[in-house]
Amino acid sequence: MKRVSRVIEKTKSMKPSIKRPNSLLSQNKVVGYSVNFPIHRTCKPTKVCIETCYYAVGTTTWNRSLRKQLWIYEYCVKDPIGFAEEVVSEYHKKGLKYLRWNGGGDLFLESTIALNYIGEKYPDVVLWVVSRIPDMVGLLEDYPNIHLHFSLDKHSLDRREKVLESAKRPIFFSYQCMKDEKPDVEDLVNNHGVSLFFFDNYYLTDPIYEEQFLDFLCPLNLDRTNDGDISGSCEKCSRCFNGHWLAEKQK
Repeated sequence: MKRVSRVIEKTKSMKPSIKRPNSLLSQNKVVGYSVNFPIHRTCKPTKVCIETCYYAVGTTTWNRSLRKQLWIYEYCVKDPIGFAEEVVSEYHKKGLKYLRWNGGGDLFLESTIALNYIGEKYPDVVLWVVSRIPDMVGLLEDYPNIHLHFSLDKHSLDRREKVLESAKRPIFFSYQCMKDEKPDVEDLVNNHGVSLFFFDNYYLTDPIYEEQFLDFLCPLNLDRTNDGDISGSCEKCSRCFNGHWLAEKQK
């Protein structure tokens, strides 16, 4: 059974945490702080997701983590505005400069309500939102503090047109490679609007990508390939949540 399928099956039989989690946010060494939802109930995984999803391995698949994800999901479904207020409160108390939304999981109706609320009421809260679901992206309004990142792969390129039809706001596209895949960067950039590439487990499959397409590579790929240390890479780079990729598209 593939990693995502295994996690979904495991989560189906679980109940949320009995006790309220100490924090609605989670933290890892790469992304920083994030809002994590369960894969089960929120994701529509492609074949590439099923085989490569980083969120479906490690500590995020432990029982305690899965129960927290379910608790957070159910809280957001029950009271998206109250959920949003608490996320903002934690953001300010921790002195964050940005927050990843969907560190795991994907958008669902109530989470888009929470995001639109934060976008309107708290313009100082910088949110980096990642999704693979065109219909849910279409529910997000155009707030400048929400940076929307839509993930594509070789099995989901058709979602690009669907999300462009539904989106009310600017978005940028990334491309997730399968294991050992050697993507045609020029074609994907010129014909599919891809701005950013992620290689499986962040290892480049050919030195040519660093030599010829450096501007389109997530630094995680370079950090992993060159010295293996990917700690703090997202905060150091910041291009996914500072408007860089949209500015590049407009050139």
